Amino acid sequence: MNLTGQAYDQYNSYTPVQKNYFSIGLTLGLLILLIALIYPAVRHILNLRQEIDEGRQVLKKLEQKSAALTEAGANFERVKEHLPTLELALPAGSGVKDYIKRPLEELASENKLTITGLQFDEVPLSIPKSDDPLKSRSMEYTFALSGDFANFNSFLEEIERFIRTTEVTSIVLVSVKNGDVTANLKATTHYLSNTTETTTGTQPTSKTEGGQ
Repeated sequence: MNLTGQAYDQYNSYTPVQKNYFSIGLTLGLLILLIALIYPAVRHILNLRQEIDEGRQVLKKLEQKSAALTEAGANFERVKEHLPTLELALPAGSGVKDYIKRPLEELASENKLTITGLQFDEVPLSIPKSDDPLKSRSMEYTFALSGDFANFNSFLEEIERFIRTTEVTSIVLVSVKNGDVTANLKATTHYLSNTTETTTGTQPTSKTEGGQ
């Protein structure tokens, strides 16, 4: 008798209760076998789904970055022709030597005024590199201004209209005589610099006289 026949005869010899237990055990065995066979495929499908979701998130971020770069490029094209003007209004580095020459010395000369005792509280020495993170900084200075009162007012108007941002924050009149005025002024100008700039202390300049 073959194995199949023997197994069938043995099964028939079981009581109904034994047959039920045998059927349950056989069913559980088949379930365990199916789970063992299906689990790797299910796990692979779940991993693929996770990779697809992550890929979609990466694609979304790349699309957002691409849109931001496109917008930045468009913004740059709109302001590109104005960059030289912006650099004059808010230069990288203090540019103190150029600032003394213009607007201070040239405006004083044009208005026939005399500047004396020009002093900067802190003069940055370093020039920021193009790849340095920059922030806006202020540079304060004081000076005495002497000359005709009308020219004095003209100087104040012109220096605050000058392309490089400058604010006169304090004016103390020292003397007013025969239409001439002498006053001590305090002003502030602005520039861009990195966060680790090197500065030096008070820097007096020589006397600057306007034309006669």
